[in-house]
Amino acid sequence: MAERMIRLTTLWGWLPTFRAAAEQEHISRAAEQLGVSPSAVSRMIGLIEDDVGQPLFNRVGRSIQLNAAGEHLLRGVRNAMRHVDESLAVIVGSQFVGPIRVASAEPLTRGCVLPALRDLRREHPALVPEVQVAREDSAAALLLRGALDVAFVRYGVQRDQLSLKRRGSMATGVY
Repeated sequence: MAERMIRLTTLWGWLPTFRAAAEQEHISRAAEQLGVSPSAVSRMIGLIEDDVGQPLFNRVGRSIQLNAAGEHLLRGVRNAMRHVDESLAVIVGSQFVGPIRVASAEPLTRGCVLPALRDLRREHPALVPEVQVAREDSAAALLLRGALDVAFVRYGVQRDQLSLKRRGSMATGVY
C-alpha cells in the first residue's frame, strides 16, 4: 500500500507535463511550453505510462495522439486543476480572479457577451476576460484542448466531453 502511495505522489508531480503533451500533441511544443527539453518530456511521459501500466498516447511520426486511456486521464487532470484553481481563488478572497478565456459567435459577441463581461468585470476587477470570436465547430475544438473556459454559441456542437447548457434564446432578424 505504501508503495502505491509513493507512485501516486510521484505521478501527481508529472501530470502538468502529461497535460502539456496531451494538449500540444507534440513533444517539442510541449517542451517549449514547459521550458524543458524534449527528451525530458518524452522521459516523463514514459514514466507516467510505466506507472499507470499502459500507454496513454499513440505515436504517429513526430506527433503524439491521445488514446482512450489518455483522453480519460486528460479529462481528470483538467477537472482536478480547475478545482485546485477554484479553491485557491476562494482562499485569496475572490472566486473571480485571473484570466477567463471566452469565445462566442457573432452576433452574440458584441450584443451579449461583451456587455455581460463588462458588468462582471465591474464587480470583480481582478477578472481578466480574454475574448475571441469563434465559430461553433472551432469553439468546441478549443474547449476540448483546454484553450477556452467557456464558449457562447448559437448552435451547440454535441461532443461527449463537453457539457452544453442552454442559457437563453435570442431572436434574430433582418431589418
